[in-house]
Amino acid sequence: MDGEFVKSGNNTEVEIRFGNNKNQKYHAERHIKNETNLNVDYAKNEIKKDFIKQADKTKQSYSIKIDGYKIEYRPFRLSDGSYNIGRITIVE
Repeated sequence: MDGEFVKSGNNTEVEIRFGNNKNQKYHAERHIKNETNLNVDYAKNEIKKDFIKQADKTKQSYSIKIDGYKIEYRPFRLSDGSYNIGRITIVE
């Protein structure tokens, strides 16, 4: 499954994905599944919305609070201009 195209702050479409295959998706989602009671799709959608709002998309990591959980995520810009969020962790 490819990523989802979403509007960025400057009204251009940006593709954001959470891995390109089953193994990569598992690694991106595992901390949400194992360490929270959040719905994975809900958490990923909140992360996407947060990343889109970021003016500086060059930082190595970002953090967001979702339903009381502090979550850190790491996007990586791919050569085609899309972003892969491959690491999501819960911050204690």
